[in-house]
Amino acid sequence: TDSFAPMTDTAPFAGVLPTVLPPPPPAAALAVSDSSLETPTWIYKDVRGREQGPFTAAQIQQWATFSYLPPSTLVRHVAAEQSAWVRLDVVPHLRGGGAAAQTVA
Repeated sequence: TDSFAPMTDTAPFAGVLPTVLPPPPPAAALAVSDSSLETPTWIYKDVRGREQGPFTAAQIQQWATFSYLPPSTLVRHVAAEQSAWVRLDVVPHLRGGGAAAQTVA
């Protein structure tokens, strides 16, 4: 049977391609920032007082960063009591900010 063998010792590949590839990085070293993997757990009240959501923390944070949701927006976690509404600006991981906020300002 024919098998593929890379030409590591012929021009123009001589001395450039490694003969043995390094092992892949450990899975723990890979950062997963895909918000589609996050469970939607946050609800907010719109300007008419209607509940909207649930949404992921990443979605709320992004909307806050771009000022789609003002700091005074009332939010609560889906597991919280119905009366546990708090302002968006008092929940640190929902506030937004960072480089995107600086480019909008």
